[in-house]
Amino acid sequence: MAERFSTEDVLAVEMYSAHNNKISINSIKSRKEFNVIYSGVKSVSDTMVLFSSQLEKLSPCFAFVASKKVGSAVSRNRAKRRMRAALRLVLSSYSVGNSIVLVARNTILNAPFEKVLKDLKYCIKKSEKSPHLST
Repeated sequence: MAERFSTEDVLAVEMYSAHNNKISINSIKSRKEFNVIYSGVKSVSDTMVLFSSQLEKLSPCFAFVASKKVGSAVSRNRAKRRMRAALRLVLSSYSVGNSIVLVARNTILNAPFEKVLKDLKYCIKKSEKSPHLST
């Protein structure tokens, strides 16, 4: 008899395999890079805001931001972990060519992980369609 798996089980397996495949996420470190990306394309969803732009680096870089509006330090770290996990899953199926800054909104803490994934995919698709980027 075929066993049915819940969506949470499937997501857990995908997260585990993405983590074990060591998908590297290069980080953005300098204020100059942040400013370049913030002046690029902005896409907004319920759980996050995505800023995207081309940098002069060879591979795309990523940053995860959670302000004090999200909550305590524990809440901000949880929000960034959720965005990082979602990005690892999305990177395995999308080819992202631009550098991205993801800013958490306070709704990310109570949203199901499927909603976070859906919002991230929506933001990436929206930023790729933007005429402001020269790829």
